[in-house]
Amino acid sequence: MDASPLDELTAADLPRRFGRYELQSILGAGGMARVFGAELFGPAGFRKQVAVKVIKSKMVEETCSGGAAAFIREARLGGLLRHPNIVDVYELGEAEGQMFIAMELVEGLTLSSLIRSGSIPSAVVLEIAVGIAAGLASAHSLCSSGVEAGLVHRDLKPSNVLVSWDGAVKVVDFGISTTRHGDLSESGTSFSEAWGTPSYMSPEQIFGAPLDGRSDLFSLGVVLTELAIGAFLPRNALYHQLLEGDLPPGPVVDDDRMAEVEEAVPGLRHILMRCLHPRPDKRHPTASALLADLDTLRTQVGVQQRLRTWLSAAFAPTPSQGAGANVGSPRWGGNDAVAGSVASTKVLQPKARRRTNLGPPVNRYVGRVAELEALGEHFAGGTRLVTLKGTGGAGKTRFSRRYARSQVDDLAGGAWFVDLTEARTAKGVAQATAMALEVPLGGEDLDGMLTQLGHAISGRGPVLLVFDNFEQVVEHAAGTLGRWLEMAPEAHFLVTTREPLQLSGEQVFPIEPLPETEGIELQVLRARAAGANWQDTPETRAAIAGIVHKLDGLPLAIELAAARARLLTPTQLGQRLSQRFKLLRGGRRDQSSRQSSLRDLIDWSWDLLEPWEQSALAQLSVFRDGFFMEA
Repeated sequence: MDASPLDELTAADLPRRFGRYELQSILGAGGMARVFGAELFGPAGFRKQVAVKVIKSKMVEETCSGGAAAFIREARLGGLLRHPNIVDVYELGEAEGQMFIAMELVEGLTLSSLIRSGSIPSAVVLEIAVGIAAGLASAHSLCSSGVEAGLVHRDLKPSNVLVSWDGAVKVVDFGISTTRHGDLSESGTSFSEAWGTPSYMSPEQIFGAPLDGRSDLFSLGVVLTELAIGAFLPRNALYHQLLEGDLPPGPVVDDDRMAEVEEAVPGLRHILMRCLHPRPDKRHPTASALLADLDTLRTQVGVQQRLRTWLSAAFAPTPSQGAGANVGSPRWGGNDAVAGSVASTKVLQPKARRRTNLGPPVNRYVGRVAELEALGEHFAGGTRLVTLKGTGGAGKTRFSRRYARSQVDDLAGGAWFVDLTEARTAKGVAQATAMALEVPLGGEDLDGMLTQLGHAISGRGPVLLVFDNFEQVVEHAAGTLGRWLEMAPEAHFLVTTREPLQLSGEQVFPIEPLPETEGIELQVLRARAAGANWQDTPETRAAIAGIVHKLDGLPLAIELAAARARLLTPTQLGQRLSQRFKLLRGGRRDQSSRQSSLRDLIDWSWDLLEPWEQSALAQLSVFRDGFFMEA
């Protein structure tokens, strides 16, 4: 199946009709689907604002992934769930050859945004807690085919709870939920298979053990701890602790955090300690039992401040302000929202903010379609740090920019490019990052700079940061990028470098030279742009193929060669490549000095080596065709 135009829509293409709906905005996207803000048109002037989630064409094509079946199952399950604290699903339909789910549009905030906002009144915390618990209690009691389905959400986290401006609390995204009984059950779905978000998984879910509703109560305990203290807990700490076989005897959140919870909401600590016990039999037996405890505590604390009035005073939304989204975020596995949320939310922005510092491409990008898809799959599979590793001139920078541009509309925080060409120290990395993100740094203290930037990155929510030329500051990777990975759990990082960063969670993605067909296409395209008027003959095609072969398929070398195409025929160009260091210089004026010629590129790489590395490389140059350790 060819990619549908809906897969490629941008904000500039909207509004657009889609069956009975008019797609008006892009609310989010993930590995499975894209979510649009839309309006339903009916007879006699009937109109209704909804969210429309459209499955991506590749998910229908890849039958082995079960994407279409999962999409249908999610819709059927959403149609059965009816509760004020669960987002409503209206329709599963098909238009223009693509399935879609129409669902309730929730205008407000995600719980992630509320947690990032800081201190939240105790009465508001409990009102939200009661709403989530009530929604879970209803979901857990769902009956299918006349029997209790045994539903488990499996991905309860702050980004999957919506809070509307009028004070409604909605649980969303039942896309990876499991049911043990009834016509929606599947073989093996009583086991977690480690699906979900590690930071919020129960111990039994991490270990792939059988699940019941008590697993969701553990996740809710983590969520409510973060809500009460107004801060996120360290990402994946429990996950790594459990994988090492260290199952704590009591609640998994330490006493200091529990003391903060008790200070913020007196009486909540005892309830959450029970939720967070590593053994399911020590938790509340059901969500209804937890709801009863929360209701009792809420009565004791009082309702002196309501969620609706607090939101109005704290955020003061107005119809004229812009809206973003945090629904259907890319499927980035254990660290972010799983694609397929069953709702949308318009997130308040205090002022319009740019989503990227990447300008439009100056010319057409050639090739690497499969690599772009593979890179996207790494992020969709849960990786948060991908390192593009390749030799100089392999096209890492252009490739990273190409991918980042494709993510701008899909991420609430946008995509940002950080040029580290001039950076040599950790402070240089911080200053380059601050310049790219337009974050004013105060003072000269490096630790303060890094902390300030970590908070700034975290505050953008789902965001992609591209760091270019990291090889010259690789020794500072742990203190800068590694630190921001921990501080900003929704941020993702793409790095170009000639050597791995060796950070935890890093996925090395090699960038190889272009294959011959793509190299020829690039050579011809750039030659024509340079003013070449070559005749398409067998001799010309053979000469162009020879040029690409002699240049080892390196995009930079090919582009430098193409810049000479106005003065030399392909045959003449190929004959002069024996003097390629003299020939391939003086490219475009907008390139950095190291990209203006092959010699500059080699010199720049040489200067990055330590003296002993330069000496060793010089000695090894006596071997003409490589060498083995014995030599």
